[in-house]
Amino acid sequence: MSDLYKPPLFEIRGVTFAYPGRPPSLEEVSFTVRKGERVALLGANGSGKTTLLLLLDGLYFPQGGRIDFEGNPIEAHSLEDGEAVRHFRRRVGLLFQNPDAQLFSPSVREELLFAPRQLGLPSEEAEERVETVLNLMEISDLRDRPPQSLSTGEKKRVALASLLTAGPSVLLLDEPTAGLDPRSQSRLLDILEQLHGAGLTLITATHELLLLPHLADRAVVLSPGHRLLAEAPADEVLSDLALLDRANLIHIHSHRHGDVLHRHPHLHWAGHHHEEP
Repeated sequence: MSDLYKPPLFEIRGVTFAYPGRPPSLEEVSFTVRKGERVALLGANGSGKTTLLLLLDGLYFPQGGRIDFEGNPIEAHSLEDGEAVRHFRRRVGLLFQNPDAQLFSPSVREELLFAPRQLGLPSEEAEERVETVLNLMEISDLRDRPPQSLSTGEKKRVALASLLTAGPSVLLLDEPTAGLDPRSQSRLLDILEQLHGAGLTLITATHELLLLPHLADRAVVLSPGHRLLAEAPADEVLSDLALLDRANLIHIHSHRHGDVLHRHPHLHWAGHHHEEP
């Protein structure tokens, strides 16, 4: 089935948000994510990508516009009901850019058991779910290790595994490949492709143009001014140098060879940082 005919999962309509005492991080942003899509939130550092993920995860709420999940608004009062919160948290998982922000248990096994226990699953079912995810993520050998002792790549896989034990249908991924060596990066991309193949919806915040084809089929491009610049298939976005220049993801460098003016695009390799206050 074409994505156009799949039911809307997230509907973002005119969303505006600003942290206290700061200029807007997002201004009148609108787009739709459908079930089973791989969508990238693409933009330079500071464009509002992380903030948008936090809004989609219901950790913050729009000050203008609205966000609907499966036709229901994501609002403070709508997530006050215990059953509504449990349903939403089961369906949607957020992987932070820094895995240390979400790892807190004394061992990897305990980290993975946390979500099933919170969901009230029987002990045997919770243990089976943990074993399945340990094998999927290829981290069975880490089960008794403290998360704090792991490498960055191992921590990212454990953090992702801790989300998967809740059985989500949507993953929100904040710069998932940041800080990884090439081998760990490749392994994580393979896992994400496998999860998407299993039917999960993936929404990934990134500014890594070289990895975009491996992360998403469609891109939502945010401007340095925190507005929506474009949404289009990932390959179309990558071929639109003028768009990438406006998004501050490349810059066009000009130089002369005699009477001939050459213009070449260059990627921006700015460091990673969080947009939260």
